Amino acid sequence: DSFDVPFGPGARVFGWAALPPGAAGRRALRAVLTDQDGRRLRTASFEAAAGSPAPFAMAQVPDGDYRVRVEDAGFPAAFAARPRALRVSGGSADAGTHALEFAGAVRGQLAVERRLSDGSREVAVLTGLDRSLLPASLNIAAAASPWVEGGFFPAAGEDCGLDGCSRPSFDAEGRFTVPGVLPGLYDVTLRPAAGAAGADLAYASRSGVRVEGGMTADLGIVRLRAAASLSGTLADAAGLPVPGVPVEARPKSASAAGRRLPLRAASDSAGRFSLGGLDPDAPFYDIVAAARSEEPGARPPDWEEAVVSGVDVRSTVTVSFVLVPARLAVSGR
Repeated sequence: DSFDVPFGPGARVFGWAALPPGAAGRRALRAVLTDQDGRRLRTASFEAAAGSPAPFAMAQVPDGDYRVRVEDAGFPAAFAARPRALRVSGGSADAGTHALEFAGAVRGQLAVERRLSDGSREVAVLTGLDRSLLPASLNIAAAASPWVEGGFFPAAGEDCGLDGCSRPSFDAEGRFTVPGVLPGLYDVTLRPAAGAAGADLAYASRSGVRVEGGMTADLGIVRLRAAASLSGTLADAAGLPVPGVPVEARPKSASAAGRRLPLRAASDSAGRFSLGGLDPDAPFYDIVAAARSEEPGARPPDWEEAVVSGVDVRSTVTVSFVLVPARLAVSGR
């Protein structure tokens, strides 16, 4: 979603957009101004006709560093353009001409694995619009590999933000679509949210997916495996429970760590924690208690970090920690 920030006096940002050779008719487009973190600050809607660059403009933009991107506002998206860096400093800023390309798409169908009461597993292929086998939150996206600026494309869906849509849409045959993708090589990732209601499923991906302009890359059936889980307790040296302390499961293998975020939980009032969404296909994790966050401004725990390394989640179901108070702190600005 985009929104307008009520800026005060500022500069005018302007530019042009051109449809690719071979495009026909007119097309609704949208120019988007984002900050360095990808947040949408301003948008401008306009139309372009084949063979003639169309102008766009956004007013009252303060000095700063931004990115400008032109999007296809039609459905489904048939064109895409690469973002441009822009610095606004003391006056109007020219964002240049954005040459749109014919966009491609990625399509796939999900097969969901689930555990039965006797410990066995069964796999069901999603058909139609049935979401009952899915977790409440599932993020599907294509990311350029190797990474290039502007190379992130989320699947069409609902509840969308900077990281994509947490509820992907499915067609009548049960397929998801990632639309408006620039030509290139991509990793397609499927990230069930840890702790989300519904089925507990593990992260899945398809690497080296080639997308061509005007074409749809069909992944066929993508299997989402039933996830493993791990629980445990946090206590101090006297055996008293330690509540409210973060615990992370970090993928052990270098390849898995590069494509998956750590799974995170916090201990409850009895010092208990539970981590779900662990991948049995890449089963070795470092379990970290009192894990430090890399989020700006996050307060570190009052306990020293403790690690149990190389836990195999296929055979280990509990891990417990005795925590030691952190004696030193460093701060600055």
